[in-house]
This record gives sequence, structure tokens and C-alpha cells, in this order.
Amino acid sequence: HKHYLMIGGQNRHQEWTLRPRKVQVSRFRDWAEKNFQPGDAVVIETTGSVWDIYDIVAPLVTRTLVAHARKVRQIAEARVKTDKEDIKRLITLLIADIVPEVWVPPMHVRELRSLISFRWRLTKQITMSKNRLHSVVQRFNLDLPEGGLLTDKNKSKREPYRHFDEETIAYKMLIWSWAMDEKSRHGMTPQQFAKYGLLRLGVGQDLERIERGGALRRIAPTEEILALKPELAPPR
Repeated sequence: HKHYLMIGGQNRHQEWTLRPRKVQVSRFRDWAEKNFQPGDAVVIETTGSVWDIYDIVAPLVTRTLVAHARKVRQIAEARVKTDKEDIKRLITLLIADIVPEVWVPPMHVRELRSLISFRWRLTKQITMSKNRLHSVVQRFNLDLPEGGLLTDKNKSKREPYRHFDEETIAYKMLIWSWAMDEKSRHGMTPQQFAKYGLLRLGVGQDLERIERGGALRRIAPTEEILALKPELAPPR
């Protein structure tokens, strides 16, 4: 469910200590802090937001498991499919200690996965945009500018990238650059490469600090990158 979570609890004798109920996703953190306590064991079925839920629950309880949804259905298949029955089956597997678990990747692995996914979406959007542009050119029989439509010298004719805010792009660029070696960064530091990526997208010229999770991170100023890569300077 996108907007709410189904939650229920039983003791080791399979007696309900918390009847199944809906908790709004936006209120879940407050609810968890008031209701979970050390000594509790929690099983979470895989969903799109499973890691956000896991990060909230894990520090509050003694044991947190993430169950493989498809394998749970294979082990405990039932004709009746309701939220209450789903919760009951998960708890039964937890008490019996036979939950089919999935590996919980550490935070840095999740960040890299998110970055790879982000890069894949960027690449896909760029490819789709190029294909649309070429389709328009062919459809209306337009004359291409000298050197081709997508060459570096025609960059100034393109709109800057606007699908994400500048700080989000900068943060993801910075994390990506940390995972690269110096050769892959063309000899630049992570802070320089992050700004280089922003300038290639046509955004973030004035951005030098990023705030995420209460921490400030620095990226290189535009002048520093233009000294290394003068070809990125806008035409005069």
C-alpha cells in the first residue's frame, strides 16, 4: 500500500497483542517510536518503501527481518487473501523462525544502488529526448545546424536539465564520484567531478554547498572547473 501500512502483533502463544490496523505512512515514525520497544521482533514484507520502514524500526527493537514476499506466499499459500491473514501468516513464520529472509544491504550499498538507478533514468531520458528530437527533424524535414544537432558547439541551444532540483542532482553526482577511481574522474577530485557533472547538465553554476541529513558537503566552484575544462564555458 502506498499511503498506509498494515500492522499487527502477537505474543509467542499467537495471541493478539496488537490487532491488525492501518497506520498512515506519514505518521509511521511517530507511531513506531511510541509502540515498539526493545525485546520486540519485527518482520517486514518487501515493498517499494521497505528500506525506509526498516531504518525506522531496526533501532527500536531487538530483531528485524525483511521477508521475501513471493517466498512467503509459496510457504504459506492460502485461499483467503486479506491483510489480517497476511499479517497472521508472517507472524506465524516469525514465531517458527522460518521467515524466508532477504539480505539487508548496508546504507552505502543502498546509496550506490540508488545512484545507479538514478544514472539509468538519466540515460533513458537523454536517449528518449534524442530520439524525439531526431523524429521531429525527420518529420518536418528540418536543416541540421553545422556539425550536427547534438555536438558540443550547439549546446547553448539546448534547455538545461530540469527534472530534479539542483541539490539532489549535486548530491547524487557527489556520491557517484566517491565510488569512482581518479582515472574515471579524469583526474578530478570528487568535489570537482560533481560540479563538472552539473555544468554538463547546464545547472548548478552557483551551487557550492549541499545539505543532506543535517550535514554540509562542499563541491567545487564553477571557476575551478572552467580552469580545468575551458570548453564548458558559455560562448561569448
